[in-house]
Amino acid sequence: MEAIHGWLGAAGAENVDGYRDLLVKALNPTSAEREALVLPEPQSADANAVLALLKKGQVPTQRAVQAGAANARPPVVREPARKWSDAEIDRFGQLGAPWLHEYRQTHGTGPTWNEFFSSAPVERAFDEFGVGSGVGEGGVQGYLRRDGVRSLLIRRGRRRGWFAFNDQPRSLCAGPSFFVAGYRAPDPVGRRVAGLIRQSHAAGEKRHLQWADIAEVLDLDGSRVFRDVEDAAAQAGWLATEQWISIKPAGIGLGFRARREQRRNGLRSARKRLADQSPASEPVSTD
Repeated sequence: MEAIHGWLGAAGAENVDGYRDLLVKALNPTSAEREALVLPEPQSADANAVLALLKKGQVPTQRAVQAGAANARPPVVREPARKWSDAEIDRFGQLGAPWLHEYRQTHGTGPTWNEFFSSAPVERAFDEFGVGSGVGEGGVQGYLRRDGVRSLLIRRGRRRGWFAFNDQPRSLCAGPSFFVAGYRAPDPVGRRVAGLIRQSHAAGEKRHLQWADIAEVLDLDGSRVFRDVEDAAAQAGWLATEQWISIKPAGIGLGFRARREQRRNGLRSARKRLADQSPASEPVSTD
């Protein structure tokens, strides 16, 4: 909630209950198919779209925000939308993720998106990809093109496992692909870790798991997910950021996302049991 308060203040909006409630719904969607809103940089086109939806009393879903921001921009002549290959996204991750990891190691927190996209490795990536800087002959058109690219790159990079972030300020960090120096899908790893924690709870173990326990997580093929205890602990940042785990003084527990998936799976199982137990309707006699 503090993150919402801070964002509303930075965006110059009134900190009213109605706005906060709508933002909470957008940040924590009940539908698994709906993408959670990521609070945009204040004063950006996306932020203005969020505020416009809040003023209308509407939930600022990620899709609605993107549509609103696009409609608010003045028409410009653009080249056809570029399609980014997985190899290009991986290249962007290979350049950007090490800088993110070093930043967090040094500062104990992640950078803002603006800091990240102003870093030397990202500037290098933009040069390699031929993305305009928004100055010189490109003018405003170049800036808009780059502003749109950065959101696409970081979201695609997140799905490819290079980055992790949530709605909290400065949550941006390196993802699992950084730690294996190649593509690794983040969600299967998070679910395997959460599954081990749930198994411990189901077995009635009262102690909190430690990193030595997490290091024992196995993949579907029976191989270790982490190289050793040190590797497991080093990946705590993205696992906690993506809310698969929660880190407490006593040890490691389930994060918000893992608990939410557990509840949803429980509801699905309960509905299936009820459906299986329901007596089949008897055929209507035609006599």
